[in-house]
This record gives sequence, structure tokens and C-alpha cells, in this order.
Amino acid sequence: MAAGSGTATTLGTGLTSPGCWPNTASDSVHMFATRMRIAAATVALAVAAPLVAATGAVADQTGLSTAGAAQEKGSRVIYLKGKEPREGVFVAYGRVEPGYKKRPAVLQRKLKSENRWSDWKRFDTDGQSTYRERIAALKRPGVVCYRVKVPGNETFKTSFSRNIENKSFSQVCIKTS
Repeated sequence: MAAGSGTATTLGTGLTSPGCWPNTASDSVHMFATRMRIAAATVALAVAAPLVAATGAVADQTGLSTAGAAQEKGSRVIYLKGKEPREGVFVAYGRVEPGYKKRPAVLQRKLKSENRWSDWKRFDTDGQSTYRERIAALKRPGVVCYRVKVPGNETFKTSFSRNIENKSFSQVCIKTS
């Protein structure tokens, strides 16, 4: 009788199939091998699960973490202020905490009409983790905003200037007319 005809097929192994897979002896061997691999994987998981749990318990007791990547990196606090010491001269200044002495930072710029920030000026902080950068006024009427970005490392993620009181991003905006 043909496989798939809806009638039962007798295989050479003594198994009876209802007209669907497996329909040959080699298919039956393949199915058996697949079931053996699944059984072996199940046994391996059953043996490995208590070992993984025990390793995690030992790590918790010793204070070691098995998932170092799961720990969140902190962010730096970057203060930013702006002032106009004289007509047409603008200055952005502030400090980076915790200590970020003589390290690189980026002053980013965004026109109010745009939706993205772009790196505008690279600079280094001084020996007290402070910075002061001169900003040129726009040659045309408009509003331009600036913020400071400090790149991340193993301990801290990339950080941006923040307003500590309301925890929003801090920026300095200059309006020219």
C-alpha cells in the first residue's frame, strides 16, 4: 500500500504506520536516532542544571558575580553652564564628577530646527576636572544649543551633561537675531 494514501502501511520493522511519516525503514531509523539525541540532551540538561545553580550559589556566597555584563555601569555627572562675558563672546563651562582630570570630552551642538546632536568641538578637562570652552555666535539669526558628552569606559557609560534638580539633560542655548 502506498504511503499518504490514507491506508495503513506495514514496515519491515513490524511497526504499522497510518500512511504518513515514517514510511520506510530508513525513516524509522532516522526517527529513532532523533529521539535518542533529544533524550541525551534532556539528560544532559537535567545533570547540568543543579551544577549551574550550585555555581551561582557559591558565587553569591563569595561575592563574585558570574554575570559581569549584567551589572549596570554608572554614569558621570556633568555640570554645564553658559555665560556671555562681553558682547558677542559666549563661554560654556562646568565640571565632571567623579574625578575626570585631563581627559577628553566633546561639546555637541544642535540647531533648534534639527533633531540630532553632532560632535562640534573636542577638548580636555583640566587638572580639577573642569572645563571652559569658547563658543562662537551664529552668523545668522537662529537658536543653537550645546551639551557636553564624556565617553564611556569599563566603569562608566557614555554620559551627557545633566540638570541635577529635575534630572533632565542640561544644555546651553544661544539665540541670535
